Amino acid sequence: MLLNSLQNNSKVKFVILTDINFSAIDNISNVQFVKTSLPALNHKIDLMLGYQARLVNPYKLVDFKPT
Repeated sequence: MLLNSLQNNSKVKFVILTDINFSAIDNISNVQFVKTSLPALNHKIDLMLGYQARLVNPYKLVDFKPT
């Protein structure tokens, strides 16, 4: 399971942006969930980079990982 793998890398802090309900997931000290939507992420990217990201699905978020 992904969360087990993240938990086993305790020296790394993971931030997961998601629109799913994560309240039922056990709290893991090095994993932070941030409730957001794809349109909100598009807007944030627009503000940070100064152009329209126009992401239509979350798959392409990996292109903005360095940001």
